[in-house]
Amino acid sequence: MIRLLPARRACMSPPFAAFSPLSVFRPARWPAALLLGFAVGLVTSCGPKEPTSTLKKEGAQVATESGPLPAAGTAQRLRTEQSPFLRRHAEDPVDWYPWGEEAFAKARAEQKLVLVSVGYASCPWSLKMQQDSFSDPAVARFMNRHYVNILVDREERPDVNNSYLHFVVWKNKQSGWPLHLWLTPEGLPVFSGVYFAAQSVDSRPSWTSNLEYVANSFREDPAYVKRQAEAVARDYLKEYRKFWQGTDLPLKPDALAMAFEKLRALYDPVNGGFSGAPKFPQPHALNYLMAYAARIGADRMGRSLEAKEMVGNTLDGILKGGIYDQLDGGIHRYSTDNYWAVPQFEKMLYDQGVFAETLTHAAVSLGRAQYIDAAREILRYTEQTLGHADGAFYSAEGSSSAAGDGDPSLSEGAYYLWQYDEVARAAGDAAMPLLRQAYGLDERGNLPIDSPVRARFPGANVLRLDRPLAELVATSGRPVQEVGELLKQSRSRLLEARQKRPRPLLDDKILASWNGTVISALARGGWVLDDAAMRDRAGRAADFILKRLRRPDGTLIHAWLDGPSTAPGYAEDYASVIRSLLDLYETTGALRWLQSAAELQDVQIAQLWDSEEYGFFDGPAQPLVFNRMKSVDESTEFSPTSVSTMNLIRLSSLLGRADYREKAQAVVKAYGSLMMRTPAGFLRALQAYDSLVHPPVQVVVSGDPEAPDRAGWLTVLRRSLPFGRVVIFLDGREAQAWLTQSHPALGKLPAAPAGRTTVHLCLGSELRQTVDQPGELAGAIAKLMAPPAP
Repeated sequence: MIRLLPARRACMSPPFAAFSPLSVFRPARWPAALLLGFAVGLVTSCGPKEPTSTLKKEGAQVATESGPLPAAGTAQRLRTEQSPFLRRHAEDPVDWYPWGEEAFAKARAEQKLVLVSVGYASCPWSLKMQQDSFSDPAVARFMNRHYVNILVDREERPDVNNSYLHFVVWKNKQSGWPLHLWLTPEGLPVFSGVYFAAQSVDSRPSWTSNLEYVANSFREDPAYVKRQAEAVARDYLKEYRKFWQGTDLPLKPDALAMAFEKLRALYDPVNGGFSGAPKFPQPHALNYLMAYAARIGADRMGRSLEAKEMVGNTLDGILKGGIYDQLDGGIHRYSTDNYWAVPQFEKMLYDQGVFAETLTHAAVSLGRAQYIDAAREILRYTEQTLGHADGAFYSAEGSSSAAGDGDPSLSEGAYYLWQYDEVARAAGDAAMPLLRQAYGLDERGNLPIDSPVRARFPGANVLRLDRPLAELVATSGRPVQEVGELLKQSRSRLLEARQKRPRPLLDDKILASWNGTVISALARGGWVLDDAAMRDRAGRAADFILKRLRRPDGTLIHAWLDGPSTAPGYAEDYASVIRSLLDLYETTGALRWLQSAAELQDVQIAQLWDSEEYGFFDGPAQPLVFNRMKSVDESTEFSPTSVSTMNLIRLSSLLGRADYREKAQAVVKAYGSLMMRTPAGFLRALQAYDSLVHPPVQVVVSGDPEAPDRAGWLTVLRRSLPFGRVVIFLDGREAQAWLTQSHPALGKLPAAPAGRTTVHLCLGSELRQTVDQPGELAGAIAKLMAPPAP
């Protein structure tokens, strides 16, 4: 199966609360917008729909709850879970179970509905539900008596999250967290919703009202509720499969241009980006535009220039906005407005890795050094705040923290927002005229007038670059050096003051997939900048994954806290980790990274390959998971199927493995009709298709790695070869023997003279040119990479 999600899914805020009872289930045609990696997600209040059937209501009511809490305190079973989110709920009076057979066996034995709450540690609305509802003894008493309650960390169990979140999108066009589902003891959805407030808001019922309604409905006629759940599940699976079967429309090269046209239509020419609020950075769209610009070459009908302008304007808008931490680096989850001004304040690890990589790519593609500086700052923040002592990286820094002054309650954005007088006290009154202009500060607060969160943060200022340095110099009448130094000093003072505040909550679990994104960013940065420290840091993180998140049988483990999680390796883990190992091989030439990548690729195929309909399942078959799926869509994180397809193509080129290439071709063919219908929803899959149609340039670096001329050759390669173009290192020793055994064609290439380096340029497996002078290499590469004539 395939995950089809609105790409802009996010933690839900109170106006988006929703409840969808069984009686309003209605099969829906799959909207094409859901396929687009840029749709804002249907995270709006959907309200009650017209019913297609009516639950019987004969006045039966569940009894008023009183007395001691049933099974009070047994949520402490969560203490040993490898998830900070679950451990945080260990003291709840709700009798939480982790996802697993124990909970469902209890539900079957007692004939109760299963109530599943899916959230994650850095989500402020998951935290709010815990504070307002799950910690309330009266609420807990009712939940414990009438339901078997399961708590799921969506980051630790993406298979559970994807399966049910996809269903909720189909049913009521809504997604987000915390996600709530009422299931039959067999795991079929009965009711669902996202965030529920403790008290009713407008026409939206409260959490307790929903609890009572569902309990009453099931109490009245459990057999009827189960029959309805089975019927709706059949409708869902029928519609689901019908949609993904696609048509016979063949995939054609013009899909690449069609995706560009769709991006151009969605592009915000004023602020950058490809949607309205909430606005995500969408690095996969930016990477596609840069690849497309390079693919078509210098200016075919202006498209190459236009693609680069969209990338540059979007990155500039982000780096000036509040979504980018102006004091300490790091990128926040998304912008709550059109202007990149006020972010959702959580900082996710994968956002740091993917965005830093995109900035590095843009620095080379667009020739803007400031993007490299920003990438360095993001990676510095990642190391200092999310770095684990043994080499890996933690998952996230949350959006909520204590307000200070002895108040232990947690408040969203408290660490990052400023009252005007707080800035003045920290930076000094003398700096305020300049800072007021630089950051757009205001005594009444500087959140945009149409910001959807303005009412939640009265009088608050968010630090964003409101005016460029040249304008500040012109209006202040001071020399540019003086203005720059004053801004630097002020940022230092503001950061020092901010660091005295309680920090946001840290989600200190380690995820294999998310670590892979940072390893890739460090490896690619190490290549572009020839930075040994970046390469070494990437290697330390990769060693952690390979040593602690890998079982003796070679399979990956998804998560680690103070020990390995029971969660298996998912497609996202194999996709991201394999990609990062290939990036490490390309930047270091160390064979062990390539060997590990190949081993993991074979494991992924053995564990997750769908031999009937092709592609990779999200995870191993699980009897309790409602729908085993395959993630193909371009969501805000990454598509495991698309990344895995690119990995197969790279490994096929590196190792001469025709079977890998055949699997990549099968994936592209399987989803080709959908890629033609909605190309902007499959950007990375389209890049994989392009690599199959136009084999990438392969560069074979031959000779002793310690040869005196090696550094000069690599310097030319870094400047003239885009990353990911397949670099193979033949050392004349063990590495060469291993590579040529897998890829015999490499053994036929002329050997480098003793003590010297030679570079062979190939297209596919065909040798096109051998270069023995570094000065000739850049021109030879440019000629070979020149785009085809229109």
